[in-house]
Amino acid sequence: MKEFGFWLGLALSIPLSILANFATPVAGRLISKSSKSLRGRRQEKAIRYETDARWLIENPPSLMAFILHLTARSFYSLSGLLAGVALLIPSTLLALQGDNSKATWGYAIALAGTLISSSILSRRIERAARMAEVIRKIQGGPDFE
Repeated sequence: MKEFGFWLGLALSIPLSILANFATPVAGRLISKSSKSLRGRRQEKAIRYETDARWLIENPPSLMAFILHLTARSFYSLSGLLAGVALLIPSTLLALQGDNSKATWGYAIALAGTLISSSILSRRIERAARMAEVIRKIQGGPDFE
């Protein structure tokens, strides 16, 4: 019964941590609406995004370079995420053979790598989406959800 709890915890930890990565920015935005200093920082960030977006609109080659850079860095993070997931295979094999100490280390490293890579990847995706939204607003385009 103890092993079931371990496997259940392991199975739930990854989806819950990914969910937490996506919920954190939402919670931050809710908190920043009530805090004056956070609201000021949010406004400064919005101004910076608008300034950057206007510059990118005026310089199409730089916009393409921004997109390529963001895409390449996102693939780099995605490869780290996949490596963390791939590390679960030998860790599971070690656990099935009864070598729980090495399997635990493998799971811990895989979980840490996956969490870090998914966090970085979600930030990059959020930045690209935010920049696209600002560019769309500047150009008078429709809102997308």
